[in-house]
Amino acid sequence: MDDGRIVSVGTSYVDANTNFQAAVARYMPDGEFDATFSANGRTAIDWSVVNDVAFDVLLQPDGKILIGGAEAVAGPNSRIAASRLLADGSLDGAFATNGTFRSFTGAVGTQCGTVAVDADGKILLGGTAALTSNFHQSYLCRLLPSDGQLDIGFGTNGELFHGPAGSVEGTPAMAVQPDGKIVMVGTVVDFPASDVRLLRYLAAPLTGIEEVHPNKLILLHGDATGAEVIITGTDAFRYDVFDGLGTLVANGRATGSPQERTHIDFNTLLPPGAYTITLGSVGDKGTARFVVAR
Repeated sequence: MDDGRIVSVGTSYVDANTNFQAAVARYMPDGEFDATFSANGRTAIDWSVVNDVAFDVLLQPDGKILIGGAEAVAGPNSRIAASRLLADGSLDGAFATNGTFRSFTGAVGTQCGTVAVDADGKILLGGTAALTSNFHQSYLCRLLPSDGQLDIGFGTNGELFHGPAGSVEGTPAMAVQPDGKIVMVGTVVDFPASDVRLLRYLAAPLTGIEEVHPNKLILLHGDATGAEVIITGTDAFRYDVFDGLGTLVANGRATGSPQERTHIDFNTLLPPGAYTITLGSVGDKGTARFVVAR
């Protein structure tokens, strides 16, 4: 904090076997608990009745405190959870539902590991969405600062997932660049290999579209029904088509020969507007833009 006070998050062990709560503490500059914060400088948030943990904390310019973590649910499964606290340590009732936002529910490993705020004050939650025990995807969502609800103009109804089938991917760290682009870093494991994963997402007006290398694809023509392209790399690839708000409107898999003309059928009819298509194989992707006219 600007006045030197320190805020930390983690876990409060209510019961060593069955009940862990997300914990928040605030300290004075000399390391003593801040008696003006909640009960004796610390508070616990019981997201569920079992194992909860907070992984990241962010102080908003207005003094409110954002925390993100994982809420345990039956299964055993886990859910993305985030809360906003007022400066006195109480939950902000105007944020989401009674001060807490909950989104994706998945297998153990699902969590919000990083919290950020962009230049407009919108809240970004990043981390991991575990579909199964051995299939994890990177997760990112954006919330409106006024009420803590999903910003449906971002990605697909406010959320973005990234990660090929069969991989274990997570992005527990995030930063917002001065130009508004969102950078996420983590790891991806495609057994037995393990690599660092770095993702960057575009700012508005193409909010939420993954930015990929531009020279892996030559777009010859794109219209409401499909696209004619020349690709490089392997002969099997995935394509994704996004509208101007970053919403995924068409996707699938196709085949083609490198450096040869290939037709992609979208299997849908796109309405008039501006679109971005990304396609490629692992490590060999490209992006291009086209317009569907009336």
